[in-house]
Amino acid sequence: MHFHQKIHSYLLDYREKYNATFNFLVRQRTDINDKKYPGGKFAHGLVFQGTEKYCFVALSDKSGGANATKSIGIVISPNKENRFKAMLEIVFPGETDLELVAFYKNLASKFEDINWDKKKERAYLHIGEFPENDPTLLYNWLNEFFPIIRETALQTGIEKLIPDDARFNSLQEKLKQKLKEAKQEIQISGDLRIKENRMIPTTDIFSQYQEYLFETRRNEIADSTIESYAEKASLEIPKRWQELYKNSFNTFKLNYFGLKKILPLLEQGFSGYTSFYPFVLDLIKQHQQHVLSKNQILYGPPGTGKTYYLKNKLFDKYTSKQTSITAAQNFENVVSNCSWWQVIAIALLDLGTSKVSTIFEHKWVQKKASLSNSKTIRPTLWGQLQSHTINECEHVNVTSRQQPLLFNKTADSYWEILENEVEELVPELYDLKDSVDNYNPDPDTIIKHYDFVTFHQSFAYEDFIEGIKPVLPESEESVADLGYKIEDGVFKKLCDKAKNDPDNRYAIFIDEINRGNVSAIFGELITLIEIDKRKDAKNEMSIKLPYSKKEFSVPSNIDIYGTMNTADRSVEALDTALRRRFEFKEMMPDYSVLEEKEVEELKFSDVLETINQRIELLIDRDHAIGHSYFINVTSTKELANAFNNKIVPLLQEYFYGDYGKIGLVLGKGFVEKIKNDKIDFANFDYENANDFKIASFNLIKVDENNVIDAVTELLGKKQIYK
Repeated sequence: MHFHQKIHSYLLDYREKYNATFNFLVRQRTDINDKKYPGGKFAHGLVFQGTEKYCFVALSDKSGGANATKSIGIVISPNKENRFKAMLEIVFPGETDLELVAFYKNLASKFEDINWDKKKERAYLHIGEFPENDPTLLYNWLNEFFPIIRETALQTGIEKLIPDDARFNSLQEKLKQKLKEAKQEIQISGDLRIKENRMIPTTDIFSQYQEYLFETRRNEIADSTIESYAEKASLEIPKRWQELYKNSFNTFKLNYFGLKKILPLLEQGFSGYTSFYPFVLDLIKQHQQHVLSKNQILYGPPGTGKTYYLKNKLFDKYTSKQTSITAAQNFENVVSNCSWWQVIAIALLDLGTSKVSTIFEHKWVQKKASLSNSKTIRPTLWGQLQSHTINECEHVNVTSRQQPLLFNKTADSYWEILENEVEELVPELYDLKDSVDNYNPDPDTIIKHYDFVTFHQSFAYEDFIEGIKPVLPESEESVADLGYKIEDGVFKKLCDKAKNDPDNRYAIFIDEINRGNVSAIFGELITLIEIDKRKDAKNEMSIKLPYSKKEFSVPSNIDIYGTMNTADRSVEALDTALRRRFEFKEMMPDYSVLEEKEVEELKFSDVLETINQRIELLIDRDHAIGHSYFINVTSTKELANAFNNKIVPLLQEYFYGDYGKIGLVLGKGFVEKIKNDKIDFANFDYENANDFKIASFNLIKVDENNVIDAVTELLGKKQIYK
């Protein structure tokens, strides 16, 4: 009964943070073989008051023998997915103490909407429903009404109904002891399961960190530590595991992978949460390919920090230190960044003079082949060897040579590398070879598991997935030998890395995603990027790529993020098919960022909010101005530059040169109205000629001397007469 544990931890939090007089009661069953309630099997006989369908929290110290009779308490039960329902209950069937009966009835009368069941001598009041991870409603109710219960008992002289601190602490200690006994029993059960090769119910595991919840509070550890650990233990872990396995926790069983890892820990004697939580994090990391991938687009007006959010909030999630990758992973990373000629050169440095068949079998060449789309590895080797052969070699008849020239072919068809040329032209080959042969990870080196691209009108499918690209000759004389090759695009390369590294999450960040022709760029991947169509997902799909003819699927451990400027009229609109495949997160101007920023007592948050209110009225909220336009302004000169070079040009684009509307937004300090009624036309007869004498508007360029007056006028705090 995981929800009993959660409610109990909430009540401990409430007592510590809000009301030290809140002494509630928790009773527990002690018979380890008791099967009366499903909870009897839940934690080896250790259950809170109630059953699997509800939890009863006693507020008075009076029981008639059964857990929920002759008492006052709150009944909490799971209502829907991730929600709890709470109800106050006053029950006293068969009570013979008239003083107590009078107290119960007196208390019930103090709650306006209470419901009576006089036949069963029971009254109940619906408190409400609250989310599983947010007990605010329960806390607010206790703040308002628990004092009524306490004061009513004290006023009527029945102090014995209100448990004192000694009684509260005594029951907590007993519960703590029972948890320790349960832990020992779990260890015994774990040994039996090892012999029987059976799965371990999740509920046994979660009872381990229940002990932790008590130990931290009893030892008076800092509130921040308690909150952090308890939140992770009681909320985060179950939530993540539910996402991984899609099962309810009453029936959940660890899979074989988890079983292999948890049994040794149980044998060693798990020390509560401190060893449990790191284990779970490790388990989650190992199963990251099953975690739901994320397709998300951040959208909003310009300057609201969309790209900033990617860089400062998300990039770090997709990085790791070099010490976290194995020698094999390092080898793959190095080879993936090498060209074919570099791989062949390193193989020859290692092998010495060799035949092509021997070079082909070398580990560097084989690894490059496994990462390549090429189906003709041997011809590729021949071509690369010949094109990088020195001009003096008489046994190679290729006219088109490409720098660097390192190889030589002997009369008996052996290939060799000229180390003098390597040392002079490409000494970095030795460093590449050494980085693999003597791998020594640097804890300060960061490994990126992401790529960042910006879409634009020329960005194409060939740049994103794969395409045919020209192989440019090194010299003008070789133009006739211009060749072509299939080259992977940025997303295809990242997908290949993610497939080969399932223990890490990868991401592609696409800035200005709607500036490109998104449907054309994604092509057939429009289907493959769906969460349930990813590799190893429920409805996994793959396609044959048009150029390489290879099967391709999008791995589940790669996330796709994009940014979209809602005010840019020149961009392509996202089609409905793509919109269905992304979740959208709106990013509007954040005025709180500017709360402390001002120049000469002009608060930038007020200025920006005023401007955006007017823009929204004249156009819409998608054309608001973001807070970044003011974020680095610290002087009147910088403020003037911000208006002259950023804000006013943006408004000119918004209003298509209608400077009158710009005047409505910025005021007389930035826009001047010219009446034109004094202009005389030439002596010519034209009907309604005076109708053309309409007002026009000129922009005023502000400077550090008058910008404060202009902005004060904008805010309506000062009037400029013109």
